[in-house]
Amino acid sequence: QILEAAKPRLPSLVFICARRSEQVAQTFVEAGVPVVVALRGFLPERAVFAFSEHFYDSLLKGAKPRAAFEIARERQRADSAVPAAGEFVLYSALDINPIPVLPPAGQLQDVSPKQCQCNLPYINSDTPATEGEAGGDKRSGGSSEEDETRLAHGTGFVGRHLEIHKLITSCLTNQLTTVTAVRGHGKSALVLEVARYLRQRHRFPHGIFCCSLEGLRSMKQVVRTIGHTLNVPAGSARELCELMTHYRCCLLILDRCEAAIQQSKPQFIWFLDQLLSNSCVKVVLLTSSPLTEFPPHDSPITAGTITLKAMLPTDAALLLLEICEREIDPVAELGAPHGSELLQTLANHELIRRLDGVPVAVRWAARRLAEKTVPELLDELRPLAPHEKRPRED
Repeated sequence: QILEAAKPRLPSLVFICARRSEQVAQTFVEAGVPVVVALRGFLPERAVFAFSEHFYDSLLKGAKPRAAFEIARERQRADSAVPAAGEFVLYSALDINPIPVLPPAGQLQDVSPKQCQCNLPYINSDTPATEGEAGGDKRSGGSSEEDETRLAHGTGFVGRHLEIHKLITSCLTNQLTTVTAVRGHGKSALVLEVARYLRQRHRFPHGIFCCSLEGLRSMKQVVRTIGHTLNVPAGSARELCELMTHYRCCLLILDRCEAAIQQSKPQFIWFLDQLLSNSCVKVVLLTSSPLTEFPPHDSPITAGTITLKAMLPTDAALLLLEICEREIDPVAELGAPHGSELLQTLANHELIRRLDGVPVAVRWAARRLAEKTVPELLDELRPLAPHEKRPRED
């Protein structure tokens, strides 16, 4: 209220060094302060002093606040001998989200401000289901509410570490992310694992919404389904886009978009263009074929594409072992010598080669192994189709 009364004479910069001061920073930003620096979590007094010293030294030398922030953060990290439990973040009036600290390849870390308790729909508990990677790409039967709960929670996950890193990076930096792969390769499972990771860190305070468009051929059906997911009563694509401009930090996941893209491609592209051009909503598309026509090369919309390939043999073997309801004997069933390591033996076995790194096939085999031995399952697989191991790119 004080800042509102002081307009238009507002401070150009607010620096807050109190621990866990993100909520206070949001208040300053919403009041119109152009730049706010706050402390997420906790830092030792020495680290706070070092950051402050470098930050103000850079400002006095003529650096812009964002550049001074980057310099101070890098020097404070270099001065620290041990990993810190917190860090400074920068907010601006143009972008209420702090500068994301992206995880290095193959490593996941907390990159998000803590802003709310829960921001996913259909959440009944924080205990995830425990299935294999393929569980997200093919939902089991049941009521609509159960399917929506499963969709929001995601499933237990194995492997795909580099793909997870790429998807997190794309969701944080691009307006549109497209995940492509043939059906059964675990697109939904990958995206839901990342959604759960981002949700637990409250990265999108206005919500992460998962919406399946399977079988929807017209934009009228698409708009109705998205509107129902977001609880937005929109009668047209234009009205839905206008209403979604109120979502300042939202991630919309559109799963199984093939029918909508094939049957209503011009209308679907127009909807994406309007939504991404006029709002802060970020979109993740899951489809078996990339949407090459969008965005055009001269468009300001930022986009990224992630293509899923077959699982690595070790990941496929680990997924099978995670799902299988019984222990596999490496000596009796895999023909390995005594003392052999089960995971590596299974990864090099004919069974994993025949499953071809497809998560759905691995899940099917794990279920069959509840009643059959590995040799019996191979006898069932061999007559189906000859198989040669495909070379895989690293």
